[in-house]
Amino acid sequence: MNTLHIAYYTIKRIMLDKRTNIMKILIPIVAIVILGVALKSSFELSSMDIIKVGYLNLDNGKQGENLVKILKEDKSIKELISLVPVDSVDKAEQMISDDKISSFIFIDKDYTKQIESGEKSSVTIYSSKYSDYKLTVVQNIMDSYVNIVNTNIAVAMVTGKPAEYDSSSSINEIPISIDGNRPKAIDYYAVTILVLSLLSGAAFGCELVGEDYIGVMGKRIKSTPVSPVQQYAGKMIGACLSNFAQGLVMVLFTKFVLKANWGSNIFLILAFTLLVAVFATAIGAMLCIIFNDVNRAGALSSLLVPIFTFIAGGYIKIDFGPIKYLSPNQWAHTAFFNTIYNGDQHLVVTNVLALLIATVVISTVSIILARRRTN
Repeated sequence: MNTLHIAYYTIKRIMLDKRTNIMKILIPIVAIVILGVALKSSFELSSMDIIKVGYLNLDNGKQGENLVKILKEDKSIKELISLVPVDSVDKAEQMISDDKISSFIFIDKDYTKQIESGEKSSVTIYSSKYSDYKLTVVQNIMDSYVNIVNTNIAVAMVTGKPAEYDSSSSINEIPISIDGNRPKAIDYYAVTILVLSLLSGAAFGCELVGEDYIGVMGKRIKSTPVSPVQQYAGKMIGACLSNFAQGLVMVLFTKFVLKANWGSNIFLILAFTLLVAVFATAIGAMLCIIFNDVNRAGALSSLLVPIFTFIAGGYIKIDFGPIKYLSPNQWAHTAFFNTIYNGDQHLVVTNVLALLIATVVISTVSIILARRRTN
């Protein structure tokens, strides 16, 4: 009961400061609009470069050879893709991972034999899940080839002669829409600025916990029968819900007013928002307890949050390589973007677990230190 009372009065006190609350929501939204407009062109696809596609043909028959010949020599296909020979599937996977090729076409050794015997045959395409429109282009080319082969086989079985067709009128120019599959500037900054704002809420945890353990108020509270665990839990609940409320307003405003893309599962997005809010508050509380000084702890959190945001590409979309994974912003970005754009769900689970485990560890350390200080 003490915990709920502490949480209730913590939230009530925070909500009474209307001016501060409005500024905490207004400033990030203004930042999203400014960055979304100023950097809009860097997120738009103005032209489509020729796509590098690796290939490995193990087929000794004519069908595999014909496929490679068409992909290499057909004028309309050459305008879209450029074939790169690759020695093995493992090497191709590494090249895709290193972004040296966007996709890889693998022709099995029995490809011709299977076609000639009427068995089911297939060509395997490997690609990164982040190839966006590039994978679509390669898939469309291969689908067109498969349709031509199937038509030839069907015509030859009926007439006994190969099919004749005119390829000059078979291509229609259809604009490719990437809406929803690639974040626009406003979509990108809606996520990164949300995470930045939530992590800035570490100041909540720092300030509120500092009241209970430092200064005159702290001494008075320590003299009461309220246990450190109840005190910590009550303050954390109040601060987390206040921080989450700010994130909730930002998500809803950017979704319905700025039309930012938050995907189809808004409840999962809000769950991630709550998790990041809890993580940030726990960080602030731990820093305050460790330093035993609100000002020093607040200064450190104010320094770390922008650094973490920069490393994770929160201000400008830059890839810092493996170092970006040291930033909790990167964990949150990965979970949000892979959920919104139907990316790798394994990455979502991994990064959410990282935030959960870090929150539990940080909270446990804070409680242990708080009990020692009280005793």
